[in-house]
Amino acid sequence: MITYEVTVQIDPQRAEDLQRYLADAHLPDMLGTGCFTAIHLERTGESTFRSRYECAAQGDLDRYLADFAPAMRGDFARHFPSGASVSRTVWTRVRDFRP
Repeated sequence: MITYEVTVQIDPQRAEDLQRYLADAHLPDMLGTGCFTAIHLERTGESTFRSRYECAAQGDLDRYLADFAPAMRGDFARHFPSGASVSRTVWTRVRDFRP
């Protein structure tokens, strides 16, 4: 399992706008690419959001990055041209522990 993680720190005055945009438009569009099996939106504090995108295999993430990422990132930049800092990380699941 591959997890693509995107963290956004946003100007506090735009935090609610970002949450609405992610929940109502961006994340449903990301799921619609067919590259992800699940998406999780999380928030910490007033103005930091994390989206975690789960992929079954590296090839799914590679397809997203090649075929969809430029347009999705462009749309985000049009909605939030300033006041947002974005970082991206790719994680590979090593092992699960469950009770």
